[in-house]
Amino acid sequence: MSGIFVVATGQDVGKTTTSISLIGLLMSHGYKVGFMKPVGQQYVVRDGVKIDKDAALLKQTMNVPGNLADMSPVTVPRGFVEAYLFDRNPEALRKSIVEAYGRLQEVCDVVVVEGTGHAGVGSCFDMSNADVAALLGLKTLIITEGGIGSALDQLSLNISLFRDRKVEILGVMANKVFPDKLERIAKAVGQGLANMGERFLGAVPFEENITFPHVGQVAKLLKAEVLSGEEALGRRIKHILVAAMEPQNVVPRIRPGSLMITPGDRIDNILVALNSKLDPDDAQGRVEALILTGGFMPHFTIINLLKKSWLPVLLCEEDTYTVSAKVQGKVFKMLPEDKDKIETARALIQRYIDTEVILAAAESK
Repeated sequence: MSGIFVVATGQDVGKTTTSISLIGLLMSHGYKVGFMKPVGQQYVVRDGVKIDKDAALLKQTMNVPGNLADMSPVTVPRGFVEAYLFDRNPEALRKSIVEAYGRLQEVCDVVVVEGTGHAGVGSCFDMSNADVAALLGLKTLIITEGGIGSALDQLSLNISLFRDRKVEILGVMANKVFPDKLERIAKAVGQGLANMGERFLGAVPFEENITFPHVGQVAKLLKAEVLSGEEALGRRIKHILVAAMEPQNVVPRIRPGSLMITPGDRIDNILVALNSKLDPDDAQGRVEALILTGGFMPHFTIINLLKKSWLPVLLCEEDTYTVSAKVQGKVFKMLPEDKDKIETARALIQRYIDTEVILAAAESK
């Protein structure tokens, strides 16, 4: 076999972390493994070329062989779909993907190919995930989130589209399953898939640590000014604390890894955040970062205290509610520097998924 196609039943289900884990697994068995994101929607620019963010991540974290442009042959910028609908050219897209995949095959034993969203994503420009898997002749691994009824309903739709395109399904895995429901969900989903004639490879429990962002990611999301603590932007945030109440009510709510969000004129709560970090080695009830909202700049004496501390402090013009809603509703993607997250994800996949099926597929031609 020359490749494995990784797709999910929805967004933010764990395609990239699974792809990273599969690459690590295959590399550990001596394979030269490549990566490809045939159709990318979120991209960065590298040497004047639009490259999907996941392809850039995999290139940096896993040092996979191959040209970065071949790892991301088609990107979909804003306005692409609307323009394509009136000027269709599917052959050009197919040619780009097939030729890029062929070049990766020349330098790799196996290529892990990551789709975009569910099986039908890309249909609007004639390049659905099912179309791409069929085009490249790949067996497909489908990822679904924890759940029983809704998961099986979504899987039925996705499986139908792959079957319609004559794509062989390698198996299905469930991801982000609550640990206390793992055994029950795995048993039920496994039976549901057996009823559909498909193979269940296992269920991976939800690991909260993988979801925790860096302070720097939060600053980038909010386009916030960094007032102090720039050297500590790599600290992880585990808990969001909206401190709009009196200090005596804030203190009991501080938990390890807290990001405190408070108006810039609440000097009392700013001092609470500062005092929580008097002992840098004590993680119990510690504020890891502070966001000052409303465009309020504290008195210069307080600013001096903040700058002398090692507390990361971010300044935002928006109000407290808007800032907290943005942070709490955001799914933060894995970054190249998230070595601990990557290792955790790899360990989870190798522990809970039937990896023998993946290895057997890699050995077949």
